[in-house]
Amino acid sequence: MTAYLIIGGIFLLLSIFSVAMIFLYIRRPLPDPLPDPLPDLHPYEKQPTPVVELRELSKLNNWYFFDHLRVYIRQAKIHEKYPEFYEKYLHMCETHMDSYHRRLFEVLGRNHPELYHILNTRTEYENMTLHDRLLILMIDTDLHNREIAEILCIPLETQKKRKLRLKAKMEKLGGMPQTSGKIIP
Repeated sequence: MTAYLIIGGIFLLLSIFSVAMIFLYIRRPLPDPLPDPLPDLHPYEKQPTPVVELRELSKLNNWYFFDHLRVYIRQAKIHEKYPEFYEKYLHMCETHMDSYHRRLFEVLGRNHPELYHILNTRTEYENMTLHDRLLILMIDTDLHNREIAEILCIPLETQKKRKLRLKAKMEKLGGMPQTSGKIIP
């Protein structure tokens, strides 16, 4: 019986000690939190986005994977065997490329905020497709046709044709928007 009293007393002392330690831990003074760093409002003024980053972005696009997959799907004649799957696949590819072009437009817009603002707000450019506005930004970035074609994952000849069509559209609108003086006349 006395053993039970001794064990009970020890258990009571341990529980009181535990509660006291928990209470002291909760009531301890907290260190001052670190101040929030000031947001960098102009992160791209320090280092403009170089062409290397744009090429890396195109590699992250995974379009090369989709292109190889498209070749294998055509070779296996999936469009004949499983037309429903093929339609879903085409929709997925189209959605992926549209989101890639939107992200690319935003990235290039950070480097050229004036031109980005002009292309997004002026009414004469609202009927232009995202691809045309993206091409204007890429031309203003001083990229060559081959580099633009690589970034957009299109053949070089297609890029040249797009550039000519864009030039014709811009002549109807009165010329390309001028911000840096690099745009085609």
